Amino acid sequence: MNYYLRKPKKNDFVIAFKKGSDKVSLNGRFVKRSDLLQEFFSIQFIIKPRFVVQFDKNMSYGEYIQNKILLRKFDLYNVNPISPNEFVN
Repeated sequence: MNYYLRKPKKNDFVIAFKKGSDKVSLNGRFVKRSDLLQEFFSIQFIIKPRFVVQFDKNMSYGEYIQNKILLRKFDLYNVNPISPNEFVN
């Protein structure tokens, strides 16, 4: 895992988690955490971008871990498109 204390690149597709929120941003469009996988897989990409994750720097370690557990659900579908780069903002 690579951690960066900066913003992702402009052409990255960002999955962003905010402190205390039950919504997740999929490249600027907010969806319920419970609908994350369904919403993500419903997006039709013409060109597959690099998928990165961004975490709020003010969230607790426990909240960070809960979000990481949610992201591990991609593994259940035998597809984890998310790069090993995490951004803290």
